[in-house]
Amino acid sequence: NRQNIKPYLLSSARRATSAEEAEELFKTGLTLYNTAFTKVGAEQEAMLKSAIVFLRDLEHRCQDQPQWIALALILVADSHRALGEIDQAITAYQHMIESFPQLEKYVRQARVSIINLLLQKEDNLPQVEYALQQFKERYPDSNELAEAVFAYIEKAQSTSPEKTMIWCKHIINQFPDPSMERNKAMRLAQAVEKKLQESTYI
Repeated sequence: NRQNIKPYLLSSARRATSAEEAEELFKTGLTLYNTAFTKVGAEQEAMLKSAIVFLRDLEHRCQDQPQWIALALILVADSHRALGEIDQAITAYQHMIESFPQLEKYVRQARVSIINLLLQKEDNLPQVEYALQQFKERYPDSNELAEAVFAYIEKAQSTSPEKTMIWCKHIINQFPDPSMERNKAMRLAQAVEKKLQESTYI
């Protein structure tokens, strides 16, 4: 037993050290990220890029700390988004989703962020609809899906009213009890239906 105790203690010590290192790297990256927004121009850009370096370092040095890595990747994506680097931000969110599917809370929020970023790009609604469909298949009754659907509807209701109605009905069906999500979906569906009736009449 004594022979087994020593390797176990060493392994526990390494895990503790790795967790502490991950936390320290994350805190440094987070501090740089937050401080960046007190700066402007090149100074802000430099601080955001430094935050990305620290957070990426965490991913490579602390590979046995999935929760810290997931948080770091989200902050990497947020940093790219603040830099206006939409494609890099989407890639970072997607990397986190694929690497840590078991961390559902983070995964759902990352999917919302991806959809919001896709909506910033012109003529990108088919890609958004595909992302929403994937989201629905995995988390059909999540509040995060409702949040993403409403972001999509805000942009799509004037150009794709029929698809808007389908997504409104999905939210209504997934939230059968009185709720903020159901009420909002019903109001949007009624408004879109009225426009459809008016255009059909005309």
